[in-house]
Amino acid sequence: MEVRLTDSQARSLLGSQELAYWSKEGQKWVTHTFNLVVRKDCIEEVKESWQLRTMLAELGQKFDPRLPGLYLQSPDRWTPYITIEPECVIIGLREKDTRQIREKKVSKRNVALLYRYEVQEILEQEMKRFLKERGIVTNRRLTAEIQREITDSIKMSGVEEDKASVEFDGATVEQDSTGGQIVYMVLTSEIEIHKIPVTGHLHDIRQFGRVKREDFVSNVRNLLDVFNLSDEDRDRAVKECVRVMREEKLITR
Repeated sequence: MEVRLTDSQARSLLGSQELAYWSKEGQKWVTHTFNLVVRKDCIEEVKESWQLRTMLAELGQKFDPRLPGLYLQSPDRWTPYITIEPECVIIGLREKDTRQIREKKVSKRNVALLYRYEVQEILEQEMKRFLKERGIVTNRRLTAEIQREITDSIKMSGVEEDKASVEFDGATVEQDSTGGQIVYMVLTSEIEIHKIPVTGHLHDIRQFGRVKREDFVSNVRNLLDVFNLSDEDRDRAVKECVRVMREEKLITR
């Protein structure tokens, strides 16, 4: 039987250095352990695969950093950048010589409305995950640049020690990314507009019947507790969301 494996699959099979199979003769599971040794005629494949190099590194085997295949993952080649937007966080790396970029959009809404320490934790975790996906192990220089970029992006987004101050700006019915209509509460901070979903898809609510006013009000108030709104704006937001739901004929009186 011929089996073809990706380098990731090979790593998952070989990394444990253990082989287990069911013995029909003995009617039991049999386990064999082994020491993984890469033959000389396979070394080129290993050098060009981050997955296999990482596996061998975990097993205590090292490679000369000048070997082919390591350049793409060199931390000295990249400069980090981070952008906080209302709908997402953008994590990226820019190649110093060519200015080529590698980036990832992380679907996290309204990050700029969180506490500073929460934003710091999110950005650190997402950047760490992003680097791991690309096989890049940070050194002292890249680590310092990442921390500076996190600090700068937090400052640019207006995140303070406490939650960002926001004001209620209205309620609206708009389509989400899947095409369904949703009631959004619109909040404004100093530099951005944030649209907070208050309901699920309205066609689902129509299908199952109107919601009770007291339940809807309670849900909206619980949602508002997350944000740094004045008591006056909090009351206005609840009333406006109820008004929109009445116009849609989706709430009891």
